[in-house]
Amino acid sequence: MPAEHLRALIRERRPGVTVRQLTLAADLDPNRIAYYLKPSTNIDQMPKVSAMKDIARAIGCDVVDVAVAFAEDTGIPLGPPVDDPELARLIKLWRRLDSADRATLSRVAESLGGGPP
Repeated sequence: MPAEHLRALIRERRPGVTVRQLTLAADLDPNRIAYYLKPSTNIDQMPKVSAMKDIARAIGCDVVDVAVAFAEDTGIPLGPPVDDPELARLIKLWRRLDSADRATLSRVAESLGGGPP
């Protein structure tokens, strides 16, 4: 199955930008991302870290976001399971933030929770 979660991440982070535009702007081989999105591609394992770093750079996101997308596409668990639906929702929202907004949100959470863990 092609990387549908990766496709969704690209649409979310770079709406209106084609995969070709992403790869050209990041000076990558045009097939670096397109390979994973082809309907004929069967993704049954995580790509190499170097590939995920290239994809993250092209999209303009953290490599963890790309790893999470591939983990969801392959069915490989990434980290401990989150049984609390509200916590799972908060984690998804946190992953969408850039590093500055993540730092701000962490400070807000610390102020609500009485300080750092």
